[in-house]
Amino acid sequence: MDYQYTVERYKTIASRHTCPSCKKSRQFTRYIHTETGEYLADHVGRCNRESECAYHYKPKQFFEDNPNMKIQKRQLATSNQQPPTIFIIPREIVAKSVYFQGIKEATSNQQPRLPKNNFLKFLEDRFGYNAVTQILKRFCIGTSKHWQGATIFWQIDLDGHARTGKVMLYDPENGKRVKLPYNHITWAHNLLLKNGLIPESFYLDQCLFGEHQIRTSKVSEVAILESEKTAVIASIYLPQYTWMACGGLSMLSAKRLEAIKKYPIILYPDLKALDKWKVKADDLKQNGFKITVSDLLEKFASDQERENGLDLADYLLKLEPPKTNLQKMIEKNPAIQNLIDRFDMVAGRTNIRQ
Repeated sequence: MDYQYTVERYKTIASRHTCPSCKKSRQFTRYIHTETGEYLADHVGRCNRESECAYHYKPKQFFEDNPNMKIQKRQLATSNQQPPTIFIIPREIVAKSVYFQGIKEATSNQQPRLPKNNFLKFLEDRFGYNAVTQILKRFCIGTSKHWQGATIFWQIDLDGHARTGKVMLYDPENGKRVKLPYNHITWAHNLLLKNGLIPESFYLDQCLFGEHQIRTSKVSEVAILESEKTAVIASIYLPQYTWMACGGLSMLSAKRLEAIKKYPIILYPDLKALDKWKVKADDLKQNGFKITVSDLLEKFASDQERENGLDLADYLLKLEPPKTNLQKMIEKNPAIQNLIDRFDMVAGRTNIRQ
């Protein structure tokens, strides 16, 4: 039965509540009536801590447990009613946030400067300038002024349209998310709404982070995990896959994965989430997806690592950074480095490339 309730869309911190199960504040999303905006009972909703808590009490369960309450059905749409238009972030907003549109031309003996972005600073210190510029181009990572040094992980669809962007702040030294004095995470569409740059009636339909790679990459197998940061890092260590991120288990749906349905898909869940992702994978298989779930992390994790809920990036970052093609060439022929130093060549701006 199709009820007239949906999870409340995030607009302000007041739209997030204390979870009745884990008691964490600002982590619980309640269900509201689609027409009146009225809440159901205060325990009807979903905890955003999907791995740690996973509490989800749906309206259907509420009405089944309370059969005497009147069930409000959604009005059927008329046959000629058009589906809502999917909201798209204006292209100029995305362009201003990415490095190759927002940085002045470098002089002949200088590299273009990277933006003041904590996550990119962490990547540059570990993998080098050229690796970061390639990542920026591949994933179209932006920089936000909402918090100084914040990152925007744009969700760009197959048509090259940005549906929204997840805005997060990282520590530039260790690459970890900044969670104190509060969790620094928000959404581009919320910031645009707050500043009156988009209408309140906009219709948001998210896509996978990295989905746009299908347009230009030679895809043999798609690898999906939860974190956008981990997808970026994994693409450096394991370039044989096309890496994407779903942002959370609830986003791992047939609708969200429709754009990559024709490709083999492998899922990489965080520790402690394997069983839940297997259940989700079984559902997707029933919808015709060629999908498998990796248990690699569970096989090798210690009890402490499992308790901490580590993901693939935590393990990859323990390894030595992979060598670029240029580095391999220099090892075979050190004279190449002398040539670069003598003529002040910059990889990526001359004929020497990674």
